[in-house]
Amino acid sequence: MKKIKKDALAHYDRMIAWAEKQPPRKSCLGNDMSEQIGENHGPGYCSYCGKNYTDCQKCELWKPHKKLFECCNGLWQKMHDSKTWGTWVKRARRVRQYIEENG
Repeated sequence: MKKIKKDALAHYDRMIAWAEKQPPRKSCLGNDMSEQIGENHGPGYCSYCGKNYTDCQKCELWKPHKKLFECCNGLWQKMHDSKTWGTWVKRARRVRQYIEENG
């Protein structure tokens, strides 16, 4: 497994493990996660984003989605837009699976 993929999957594993301990109906804030574990789902913490931050279209996870191009086939944006930790966890698992299959 490539290091970039291994790092991204480990990043999602840590975030998901932390988020699963939060009340599922509690409003989710990335700041809570950052304060507790020192990372969140922002691009500054993803190994793929870190490598391609100045040109996202060069990232191998940047794929067509509804006639647009979006990170992780649009799954990252759905996760980002989550209102509660319960929803965030479900969507983060989908992003992680996408990375597992396409990274």
